[in-house]
This record gives sequence, C-alpha cells and structure tokens, in this order.
Amino acid sequence: PHIQLEVGTGVASTESGAKSKRIGFRILHDAVTLGAVLAFGVTLSWLSLWAVNVASYNLNTTGNVMPTNMLPNASVASQAAAVTDLWVDAINGNDGDDGLSPATALRTIQKAADMAEPGTKVHILPGVYRESVRPTSSGTAGGRIFYLAEGEPGTAIIRGSEPASSLMWTQLVANTIGLPPGVNPTDIYYADLSSWGLDGPPRFVAELDGSGEIVDRLPLTREPDWQIVTPWKHHEFWWAADGGSDGAGCDPPTDPDPQNCDIPSRSTTQLTDRTDDVEPPGVEPGNLSTLGNLTGATLVALDTVQGHWGCRPTIVAHDVPAGRVTVDQPCGGVLGWGSKYYVEGAPYLLDSPGEWWYDVDSGHIFLWPRRAGNPAALNIEISRWNHGFNLENRSYITLDGLTIEFFNGSAVTISNGPTAKSYHDTVRDTTLRFANYGAYLHQAVRSDSPAENMIDGFTLEDSEIGHMDTQAILLRQWWENNAAADSFTRSGIQNTTILRNEMHHLGFRGDYGKANGSELYFAHRLRFEGNHVHDVAHNGVQFVRSVIQSPQAYDFEPYEIKTGEILIKDNIFERSCQLSTDCSGLKIWGAPPDTHVF
Repeated sequence: PHIQLEVGTGVASTESGAKSKRIGFRILHDAVTLGAVLAFGVTLSWLSLWAVNVASYNLNTTGNVMPTNMLPNASVASQAAAVTDLWVDAINGNDGDDGLSPATALRTIQKAADMAEPGTKVHILPGVYRESVRPTSSGTAGGRIFYLAEGEPGTAIIRGSEPASSLMWTQLVANTIGLPPGVNPTDIYYADLSSWGLDGPPRFVAELDGSGEIVDRLPLTREPDWQIVTPWKHHEFWWAADGGSDGAGCDPPTDPDPQNCDIPSRSTTQLTDRTDDVEPPGVEPGNLSTLGNLTGATLVALDTVQGHWGCRPTIVAHDVPAGRVTVDQPCGGVLGWGSKYYVEGAPYLLDSPGEWWYDVDSGHIFLWPRRAGNPAALNIEISRWNHGFNLENRSYITLDGLTIEFFNGSAVTISNGPTAKSYHDTVRDTTLRFANYGAYLHQAVRSDSPAENMIDGFTLEDSEIGHMDTQAILLRQWWENNAAADSFTRSGIQNTTILRNEMHHLGFRGDYGKANGSELYFAHRLRFEGNHVHDVAHNGVQFVRSVIQSPQAYDFEPYEIKTGEILIKDNIFERSCQLSTDCSGLKIWGAPPDTHVF
C-alpha cells in the first residue's frame, strides 16, 4: 500500500537542561518498513514498525533514540526522498542492486516498476527483457513516471516469448499423436509448456534472424497449407465449400437464380465440402472428406452470400465420409456454396516443415522445424506472456522508445472495472508488434460509480503498431443493460489522441467476425490525425456506434446526441479489405434508432 508519512522535528529541553531534537513519525497504515537518513547525521536503518498509529522518538545530544509520548511541536507532511532515476540492464543488471546508476542497474523492468514513484524516470538499457510489466504506482500530473529506452528507439525490447533454446525438446519415435499418413514421426520434436499456464495454443511461434528480426511466422497446423502469392489476396488459396448442411442442389454460376438457388443448403453451424478445388492454379488438393476426424480443430470461414463475415468456431462433430463439420457457435452471415475456408489446429494436419501443433490436454507443443534438427539449436521464439504493459488503474505513465512484441494478448492494456480510472497515459515513439491487440482500452461504467472513473486523455503517438492478429487499437466502453442508450450516463473513454502512427498488417487472424484494423466504440472527444493505416483484413478503422437519447430515430436536438466531438484529419487509409467485401478504409457505423448519428 501507499504510505503517508508525517515527519516533524523540534527542539525541547530536558529536566537537566540538555537540548534534544525530537523526531515524530505518524504512520497511517498498520505497518511500514522505513529506511531513512536523518539530516543531522543519525541513520535509522530499515526499522519495522508494526500496528502503530503514532510513534515518536527523542534524539538526545548523545545520538540515542528513545520513544516518547510527546508529539513534535512542528509537524510537516513529507515523504522520503523521491527516486528520480532508475536504471535497468537486461545483460549486466541485478535485481538485488539499488538501480540508481548504470553500474548498479536492476535486471528486470518489473523490479523498477515496483520501485518507481511519481517523478521517476526508468532508463531501460538496450537488451531483450522477457517479462510482463505491471507498474505498482501511478504518476501524478506534476510527476509522471517514464519508462524510457535509453539507447535508440527499438533497442529496449520487451518480449513476451521464450526462446526454443530454453526448452527441453524430445524427438518423436512413433506416431502417437495422430499424424497424417506419410509423415515420418522422427521429423517432429516436442516440448512441455504445461508450466506456462496457457489456456490455449501460444499465439506466436516465429523464427528470427541473428539481428532479432522475423524471418517467418511458423503456422499452426492447417489445410490447405499456408501460402500467399498475390499480396492482397489472403483468401486466394483457401478451399471453397460445396455447401452448408449439405452440398448445394444447384450450380450457382450457371443456374438461372444464382443468388438464391442454394438457399436450402445454407447453414450457420455446418459446412460441407467433398470436392477438390481446381482453381486458382496451385491450390492444394483436399476437402473435408479427405482429412482425418477434425473434432476439436478450428474452422476459419467466410460467409457465402458476400464474403463479408468471418468466423473462427470450434468443430464439435465431423462426418468424414459426408465431408461435413458442425461447429459450436453460429457463424456471422451463413455458410454454404462458395464459402472460403480452412481448418487448423489438429495433429492430422501436421504435414509440412514449419508447422506445429499444441496439445491443450498435455501442454505439449509439437514442431516440425523448417530445417532438420533439434529446435533448441534454432532461433525460434514461442509466445508465453499475455500482456506487455498492464496499465489498469494507472495514470500519468509514459512509455517512450520501447519495442513490445510476441504477446498472446495485448502489447499495452488498460482494462478498467467500474471502480478504476486511468488518466493521461501515453505511448510514444514505440513499436508494438506481434500481439493480438496493440493497445486495448476498456472501461466499465456504472451509474452509481464515481464520475471520475474513466480512461481520460490516453495518447498514442509517433508509434508503429503492426502484425496484430486482431486489432491495432480497441477502445471499448460498456455500461448497464448491454450498453443501452437509455442507460448511458457518461462516456467512459474520452479525450483520446491517436497521432502520427503507422498501423499495418492487422486482423488476418482475428478472434471474431469482422477483422477491422481498429475499432473505436462510442468515441467521444477523440482526435485521429496524421496516421497511416494499411494492409488490413477488413475495414481499416471503424468508429462503432454513438449514443442518442431521444424518442425519435432522426431529427435530433444536439443535446440528445451524447457522444461525438471527433476529429479525423490528414490520415492515409490504403490496402484495406484484403480478406472481405463490403468494407472500406474508414467506416463510421451505427444503427437506428439510437447509435447512428455522431
């Protein structure tokens, strides 16, 4: 807990007439460990004071400290001298040192985050820091806490992964996991990740070069195998289905009613495919009747009507002879003839070098290296940690010049419940890459919680956010009755600045339906300026919903529109919609009667 310490000094006379200095400490928590050097030359070393409300001491001219019941005759509120600079060194640091100079640097950023207080600058020396950071304290308006890359931007790397060389790999000697015919089990190595506490497969398995740059992201087992020949056609070499609940009873391209003739076979939970594709040239042969049982694997598919909706459900049943799979939840739109799809995450699909599979039950990862040999000898990273910097309920913190990469969740997250708040956090000149989300901001709002509980003044500027599986930025606030307009009381996220950033390669492995590059829900007092958004699966940036409190669906009074004041200026949106149709570089969306006017 934070400690408020009142220190007072005064002068008094003893019965013998000797002068003495009196020091009083007012402890406002049950316990504190205090280390202080007093100005007049006496050191109190790490005194432990337990369950004390008021403790006073007399210091006589001989230097002896003794308790007294007298309060100081002059008391001033103070704190121990602030730590203004802390140093962290991934190579030569030691968390047992004081961190006050490069020569006595700490080893981990988290140790510095535990020690930092308002006004502290944490200097992060070049190196790779394998950790997830949760600052213990907030800064203040007059004393921000800075986490600074001490070298050139990008030289201080916070990495949420572990190297393959740190794991014990074992070569398979027999097909005990259900590999497809023709695969030599001895090509496969496995390692135990059960101690990592993962709730699913690691998001990233990637091979790096000697400088730490990505050579290749190794794909989770899938059919058809991963390939992109035409850069903007990420779905070009997916398979095309015969139908939904069964094969279509018509051939839509040649039928007189091409839009509707296959309606009887469409489904939201089933997909059928028994035919190898012949187009485009080079597509891998195969279909849902040629693979082993895929129960437990993942289906990734686009809807049949317009290719607008995507889904990523789990297969719960597979009728192999019929070439039909059933999934655990409805897909957006409908599945049917022409739905582009692939399947992933089953051992039967492990048929090519570079692929891997994760067994959730055992916590084992099985890898077929791109080059023959034990993965421990290769420069491979496997993502372990969930978040890079967790700023939940933290304020006045600046991240500057860092690289944050290989996290299963978010590179930077602020996920506040209704009792939390985060003010004026800033991410500047930072690279966020290879995570599920770049910046994930969520604020729960409750009508009876204090009005100041919000995310206010978040800034993301001069940064690069790339290779995010789902989104570069998610701003999402929620309140009672499933965010109904009539229940809205105030905006939970406001005064947001997104300025001069590059956001790219977003949404191609999104966790849900439409893989927008960024989604900004109920945006209020937001500035989106000077950004370059490119190479996105769906909409480049989507503003999602407003709040209107009116009995009408149109012709509102200005005061009835509760959210807005949005500036979108001098941005470039390009190469969006690479995985879907009916989308745009910039989309502003809502629905009548109460979320459609900004």
